[in-house]
Amino acid sequence: MRILITGASGALGRHLVLASPLAEDELLTPSSSDLDVTDERAVVGCLREFEPNTVIHCAARIRSRGADSPEQRLAMSRVNVYGAGQVARAAKEVGARLVHVSTDFVFDGSKPGGLYRETDVPCPLGYYPLTKAAAEPLALGCPGALVVRLSFNESWPYPRAFSDRFTSKLPVAVAAHQLALAAKSELSGLLHLGGPRRSYLEFARTLGADVEPMTLAEVDGPDPLPVDTSLDTTRWRAHRHGTSSDA
Repeated sequence: MRILITGASGALGRHLVLASPLAEDELLTPSSSDLDVTDERAVVGCLREFEPNTVIHCAARIRSRGADSPEQRLAMSRVNVYGAGQVARAAKEVGARLVHVSTDFVFDGSKPGGLYRETDVPCPLGYYPLTKAAAEPLALGCPGALVVRLSFNESWPYPRAFSDRFTSKLPVAVAAHQLALAAKSELSGLLHLGGPRRSYLEFARTLGADVEPMTLAEVDGPDPLPVDTSLDTTRWRAHRHGTSSDA
């Protein structure tokens, strides 16, 4: 199978290239300079040239807290929304399966107990998750597309982590492995991937980080933080075990 991966130089993309489920596939990993997802002609030309069976769209512009200028928002929108639309349209034109990577942050974290299902309505906090939520219906416009919501970290770069904020984050290598399996499946629509619901503190310590606890009450600043964006992965687990799911 010929698989084209956008954003292959990012943390998720780098591990995806090494994921064992894709070991026997022909992987195409154009750089951002070779494939500017905001350039319609470049995207269509690239997909026409390579004729991939599957496109795994990992390319995205993320935001660091406190960096949210109008120029940064515009650049983020162009890559995360307009670029996603260009990739979806080109994949549809060449008949490729589209696997689009989204995020758990499309949810605002207010659901008691978290564990958001694919049927829950997104309500993002902040501009980055807003762009990711806006891209999902564009990706789903490609027939047979799969939109995968997940969250991951390669390491934990902070001295502290929240004991009262919850997630289903995965180590990036595990996230890439699960994404590769999902890409090789016949699933379509929305899919949640993730680990168990746990606090950020618990997750950070699974990465080997020597971190101290903190709470949301200690945070100052204008940016709201979702309290619990953990994901219900029933649909994925049912697929892996060969059972049905209503999700």
